[in-house]
Amino acid sequence: MNFRIFAEKKKEFNVEARELFQDLKENLFIKKLSNIRIVNIYDIFNIEKRELKNAKKIVFSEITVDNVYDEIDLSGKEWFAVEYLPGQYDQRADSALQCLNLISKKNRNAGVKSGKLIIFEGSISSEDIEKIKKYYINSIEMKEKDLSVLEENVETENKSEIEIYKGFINYKKKELEKFLENMELAMTFQDLEFIQNYFRETEKRDPTETEIKVLDTYWSDHCRHTTFETKINDIEFEAGKYKKLFSGNF
Repeated sequence: MNFRIFAEKKKEFNVEARELFQDLKENLFIKKLSNIRIVNIYDIFNIEKRELKNAKKIVFSEITVDNVYDEIDLSGKEWFAVEYLPGQYDQRADSALQCLNLISKKNRNAGVKSGKLIIFEGSISSEDIEKIKKYYINSIEMKEKDLSVLEENVETENKSEIEIYKGFINYKKKELEKFLENMELAMTFQDLEFIQNYFRETEKRDPTETEIKVLDTYWSDHCRHTTFETKINDIEFEAGKYKKLFSGNF
């Protein structure tokens, strides 16, 4: 059988919710927001009801710090839910599944997907919700979760080919600006121009969706500083068998 359960840290232990609340107040200026609840969602597949009852207490929650629900009443509340995209590593689900396998051999065919339910309290508009979604949801690794669906593999469509951005290398300035905006890329327009020039002059082809997204990830401030802008000014090699080789003295 398939089940969905919700595990929420008790108020005094819900550090994640408090941090997100402060983040949204300070960085998105959602002033009328009064509280946030973050609830972990677990979709569990191919498990017996009796096995799930035991697992609720020792796998999916800690009795002293968590509340566990089979259902959550969301009527009249502002909320959205998220889950990992297919293919992204879901560490929470993987850890839960390993624990299920440890506590009973009956769980060998079980499956687990995790997600998060964000519930907002206060006078918050639909525009505020959309602003928070854009801020919170990293489209490279997660998407909105449809709570009306309980399936292990929701997306059945298999793309036989990776999408190619046809015409990219010939985009004019306005087309390139629109591409940057529509894709919600982290890089600057100058960065995208550099990439366009590379594919036009060196690769002599249009880039794929994967290439653009990987470049955008590594072009972020954090990765750029650590990967592309690290300068090595001086290296010393200790005396040993390979010193001459590493020092470049051939």
